Amino acid sequence: MRSRFGPLDEDLGLPEHLLPDGIHNYCIDHVISDDPWAYVISANLHRRHLTTEQKRDLIARVLKARPQSSNNSIANQIKVDDKTVAKVRRELEGRSEIPNVEVRTDTKGRQQPATKQPPLRCRTWRSRQRPTASPCTQARYHRSGTRHPALSVSEVLGAVDLDPCWHPNSPVRATTTYTEEQNGLSVEWHGRLFLNPPYGRAIDAWIEKLVSEHVVGRVIEAVALVPARVDTEWFRRLDAFPRCFLRGRLTFTNAENPAPFPSAAVYIGENVAKFAATFGRLGSIWVRLDDDGIPPFLRRAAS
Repeated sequence: MRSRFGPLDEDLGLPEHLLPDGIHNYCIDHVISDDPWAYVISANLHRRHLTTEQKRDLIARVLKARPQSSNNSIANQIKVDDKTVAKVRRELEGRSEIPNVEVRTDTKGRQQPATKQPPLRCRTWRSRQRPTASPCTQARYHRSGTRHPALSVSEVLGAVDLDPCWHPNSPVRATTTYTEEQNGLSVEWHGRLFLNPPYGRAIDAWIEKLVSEHVVGRVIEAVALVPARVDTEWFRRLDAFPRCFLRGRLTFTNAENPAPFPSAAVYIGENVAKFAATFGRLGSIWVRLDDDGIPPFLRRAAS
């Protein structure tokens, strides 16, 4: 194809290769004195339907000739997305075919840094960071000025035979204790038990063992101090047993602020009235009713 100024190179090489001789170069420069390179690109795009691969090749040629041009300016010239230009630029920089420039020229001819710092975002609506519980976190202390719920365990159970998740800071004194390193899950549980299991994914195994040991008759009475995550599968394992939803939030060991979730004390055994009287001072007592209005623990006692 020929223009009135002479032939245009179909391959779109570097600027000095676009036109075959100095006469035609002079004519193009005379007509489009501001940017003959942009003129030739525009003329080529208007007279051909370029494939995706051809456009990527054209982007690469422009970047090699003008690496200081911004991605947006090249995208506007070639009529492609600036993300496509950025991808081709990264590939060329990775192969060291073009330099990694720190300043680029935008669509308005201004010099801009190649990488812009993200704006600072201030969150003035929250003045302090909320604590998060690690997978092995256990409730060790209650909020100041309020009785620790674990202190009420002995009032309900009397002598505590076993604490399979014992911690040195625990206010509950049990005859037999197992630390996290001793792995209380690996032994049988007997008698009256206090359970404050590790919070997180591991809690399901502890709740499952507690219920199964009670079903076979080895655990006759227990109080479990757990997060009140009523939407979880492990919490639904405790549906048949009375529970106290504690007022306020527990505070974990070495934490300055209360936990971001509520807690519950679940009772397993026959002395429900004593549990309700003792823990009712700390929160609300809830009992699930069967379809006929009878709590499951009363039905088991009657059988």
